[in-house]
Amino acid sequence: MSNVAITGTGVKGQIEIDNASLFSKANLTTLVPKTQALVEDFNKPLGASKLNSISFDATYASPKIPLDATKALAIGVEVSPLLTIFRETESPLLGKDDFALDIPIESKEAWVGFQIGATVEVTGLGAAPNGVGIEIDQTTSGVFATYKRFDDSVALSDAIKATLSEFRVPANASELRAQKPGTVLTSDITGTVTVAGSWSIPGSVNTLALADTKVPIQIEVVAGSSVTLTGAIAISGKFVFRSWKKSDSELFIGLYKKKGTTFSVSFTAAAGMEADKGSADLIAKVFGLLSPAADTTVLGTDPGGIRAALKQSVDHSLAMCLNASCAAAVTDESAFFYTVDLEGNPAETDAALNAAIRGDWTKIAKVGKERKNVVGRTIASNHKMVVNVLGIYNYATIAEFISRCTVVHNAEDGSATITDVETAKRIAAASTPHQAAPDQLRHALSEAAISTAAYSFAKTGNASSLTSSQTLVIYRQSADARRLTKDLMPAVVLGMATQGQISSAIAETSHKHALIQFEQKIEDAAAGQMFLNPATGEPWQQSELVPIGIGQLRALLDPNDPEDKRRLEFLARWPQTQPPAPFVVDWLDITWWADAVANASAKYVTAKAAFAKIPPGVDASKDPEFMRARKDLAKALRDMSENEHSAFTPGWPLAVMHWIARRQSACSLNVSWDSRTQLQLPAKSATA
Repeated sequence: MSNVAITGTGVKGQIEIDNASLFSKANLTTLVPKTQALVEDFNKPLGASKLNSISFDATYASPKIPLDATKALAIGVEVSPLLTIFRETESPLLGKDDFALDIPIESKEAWVGFQIGATVEVTGLGAAPNGVGIEIDQTTSGVFATYKRFDDSVALSDAIKATLSEFRVPANASELRAQKPGTVLTSDITGTVTVAGSWSIPGSVNTLALADTKVPIQIEVVAGSSVTLTGAIAISGKFVFRSWKKSDSELFIGLYKKKGTTFSVSFTAAAGMEADKGSADLIAKVFGLLSPAADTTVLGTDPGGIRAALKQSVDHSLAMCLNASCAAAVTDESAFFYTVDLEGNPAETDAALNAAIRGDWTKIAKVGKERKNVVGRTIASNHKMVVNVLGIYNYATIAEFISRCTVVHNAEDGSATITDVETAKRIAAASTPHQAAPDQLRHALSEAAISTAAYSFAKTGNASSLTSSQTLVIYRQSADARRLTKDLMPAVVLGMATQGQISSAIAETSHKHALIQFEQKIEDAAAGQMFLNPATGEPWQQSELVPIGIGQLRALLDPNDPEDKRRLEFLARWPQTQPPAPFVVDWLDITWWADAVANASAKYVTAKAAFAKIPPGVDASKDPEFMRARKDLAKALRDMSENEHSAFTPGWPLAVMHWIARRQSACSLNVSWDSRTQLQLPAKSATA
């Protein structure tokens, strides 16, 4: 046994701790309490003690000790050890978690915890990857604690002695097996956890036409609904590893996201393969959304840049979804939680436990009973990876399009846009050809949605349908009730939900990791009505469209927000009043859209009428009247791209398209925050 002197502030005594204890190995010699709270209660039973917590100054003769052959622990002498006592009124121990088993504190029972600050140092060749429940860097600081259950008749001094004797850091499977029943070990540290497998990620694919679409359209795109990703997902952030030994054979291990923190995510395709092969597989999987038989070997431009852009989109999309599924809004929240039977196959169990200690939580699912897996929960949430495909109808085949295309990643919403090189130049940020400039991308997508609707009549051959679609994704790490109310106003404007439903879901409070995803689809029949004023049956005029644009924008603004209030005051006077400087953007957005639709409307009517005259079986591209009309329509649509300023209010492009489609767009909505799905409205024709 090792002796530890407890001195100062009226206390003088010593306790004996087991030689196998980490503190014995560190040669802990003295503990000096920083307050007098320990004086009267030192020898009292836990049930009679009023002490809740107390910190110490500690002296170690050997503060750096080996944990195993590959890592050492350097106890931080500048960080005060902390003793904490938990009683029935504070049950469950370490807080409640809706997704994992709670640790109850029963009547006549108390738990005593002792925590230290320390640095883990990975040593030796071949030591990495390594960890303490989370994969860590070569030198990583954290907080480590042991909690032990006692009958409340046990004296405080004896409880301190027992807790220090059983203090452990989860360095390997042997340490977890040696952990005593009725104890909990925790590692609070920054690092990475990895899970390998195969997942079907839902996809939202918008296949859109551009002004110079090849007509009549012959290509048929039947977009896939999901991307199957096979590989490893690495989640990085601030974690707490927790090991609860409930009995000799029953071990509960969990990995918790720290309250108020945010995950980052990195996906590596085809785990175990060489990097280039794995990345190429990722390209094939995402492009497979265009066609199961998509041949990505014909990619003609910068495959390395395409690979990197797709990986960024996958990583970004997964990060948003994982954070929304595990928000840790009010307390640390379990990301992974398993029950492990220690009487099972010892070799297999220890291999899985050792892998988890090093940060790889793949094998533990094979030996343990899964209670929560944040990756699986994320997939079940049905939030989608967004892929925009611009200009595919400019080509005769999907293979020809792939041979001419590149990929641009949008850092705002994680979307990937697949398009031809020239279009990519329009939407990419300066000097970064695979990174989108968000405003330019929004403009191009709105333009493409109008173009797709305008060409919806001009199909032949294999092309059976053409859908004008848009997706709006909003992600916020934290948002108050007013911000979320405004973010969800498109649902009210689109007729998907009432203001009361939105207010009830938000409940006038702030929320963490909010992920909002709107999808809008306008099928052929509704698209054919978009270019005619239903009141007159004639093509839209610009003067008729401006009030619609104003009305939809007003409906999306918050009258209680000072800036929105000023915008609303201007919109109430416009178009009679010219816009002052602060409101030029609203004026430009609305006039651009109204001009674009009005210019396209007359040309659309003429082109559609010419196309209808062509006898069945006759090649429309050989018909002079149709080709002249098609040329005029293309010019009207192409003129839209001359105005690249737009910075649309989120949801406004969906709202105006919904209105001129006579409120027959099919809209869906998926909303999550605080680790739960809050609203999930399936696609249907919305009405307002």
